[in-house]
Amino acid sequence: MSSKPYIELAYVKKAKPKPNELRDATVDSRPKSFQFRHVAQCFCSDTNGNSSKITCSESCPLKSPLSCRKAHKWCHIAGVPHNSEALYVELLKTPLSTRKYLTHLDQIEMDLLRTFPDVPYFSSEVGRESLKRVLCAVTKYNIKLGYVQGMNFLAASLLYHTSESQTFWMMLILLDKYELKENFKPDFPGLMRHCYVVDFLLERRLPRLGQHFKEMMITSPMFLTDWCLTLFTRQIPLRYNYKILGNFFKQGWGFFYKLVLLILRRLETRLLAAATREDILSIIKPFQPGDWKEFVKLLKNSRLEKLSWKKLAKIAKNDNIDMELVSELLERPESALEKY
Repeated sequence: MSSKPYIELAYVKKAKPKPNELRDATVDSRPKSFQFRHVAQCFCSDTNGNSSKITCSESCPLKSPLSCRKAHKWCHIAGVPHNSEALYVELLKTPLSTRKYLTHLDQIEMDLLRTFPDVPYFSSEVGRESLKRVLCAVTKYNIKLGYVQGMNFLAASLLYHTSESQTFWMMLILLDKYELKENFKPDFPGLMRHCYVVDFLLERRLPRLGQHFKEMMITSPMFLTDWCLTLFTRQIPLRYNYKILGNFFKQGWGFFYKLVLLILRRLETRLLAAATREDILSIIKPFQPGDWKEFVKLLKNSRLEKLSWKKLAKIAKNDNIDMELVSELLERPESALEKY
């Protein structure tokens, strides 16, 4: 096995993306010594990197023909550096043959086949190699943390909208600034903290359900783990993930908590009627890839309600949550409990 990650570098002609699920590879119009065969697969815009809601100049260095307007906005919110490609390319060029890195590389190779296999682009060689490069670069940059399952869905969801280098930087920012790295450390300290906050909020927002969970010995990690590690990107169809990512970049973990509480609130009647632990988990655990349509039906308040992930994200976004309390719970839980 080669110690150097596969890097597909090629000169390719600039082409306008075709209106189908698998868009042709294209290149950035800015001069470079080489190009990557990747272009955003979404249809948020004509991949011109422009957004009317962003008051930046036409010469904004974050604009790219490889990215959609939504991803361009995320770059501004997250604080992606203007020279985003330099470090990314340097990491890809740098060989690394340590046993730890090669172990991570093996896991990345296996997870490429499991990442949105029903999406043509991520089942193609170009899509998989593009995702592999991003995950390899993130792993090299954070070699102590390395690669952990769940990162693949986050990276693929970002890559669906933007270039490889901007995906790489947004992954780094999510891991550091938004503290997702705490979710992936041994023993999952971040996950445990977020479960603690959800338990606290559940006890105050939905006390009957919280008590029912205690009686049925339902702990939050049983249903929160996958949601938390992937920010719902594994469960929600790829074409709708932008609503989750966009609101998370804006509101951080506050949005995550609000979406979790919204889901539990809409399922409360069913969950309270469940007489066994298995019945409760059967209501929540079907929220797996491929089951999203049926799960959305369960979340409807009435048969006539028109509900989608876009609407759910909007409802959650506009919910009120005491972020000062949440911050104190995360930093000084004992002090927060005494105060509230």
